[in-house]
Amino acid sequence: MEHTRWNRTRVAGSKVAELRSNDDVLLASFAQPTPEQADVEVLGHHWHICATHTEIRATLPDGRVYRAVPEDEGKKFSRSKRVVVRTDRNSYAVNEARQDWVYVSADAAEDKLGQFSGGNKGVRQAITEFEPDSQLSDSEKIFFSLVTRHILEARLDSTSLVLSISLLILTPVIILFAIL
Repeated sequence: MEHTRWNRTRVAGSKVAELRSNDDVLLASFAQPTPEQADVEVLGHHWHICATHTEIRATLPDGRVYRAVPEDEGKKFSRSKRVVVRTDRNSYAVNEARQDWVYVSADAAEDKLGQFSGGNKGVRQAITEFEPDSQLSDSEKIFFSLVTRHILEARLDSTSLVLSISLLILTPVIILFAIL
């Protein structure tokens, strides 16, 4: 699997976010809006997902737990520049530039494992690209893709809220200047 992408679609009248591989194989689908806790079928197995503003946790059928949290304790994903991702290995999602993120190993070499971006349909069709030599398992790639989507949605929600509040505050000022 070289990359994964999220698509939004409708299934039986309900909004669904589907995770697909670069070969267009359906890997998982999530109800929209994403509930805080959900049981999801991933590659034919049931995962229990718990996603909040400060943690993403996936419990796999064999009992393994994958977890992602902002590095700065107490920070939300929408404000974090570095996210600790614990799967079968430890790694980080690092915000390199405004909307560009890279996954790196947690060892001293910080080898690149993959990347994603919020630009160009970022949240609508979030694509996570993986390095060919990253040696990530399919379940790790799927969890990284879930982290990608969660980070991008959290940042979009935060930006939208700030923009809405700014417009509400500026509207009376603009009207006042238009009248004068």
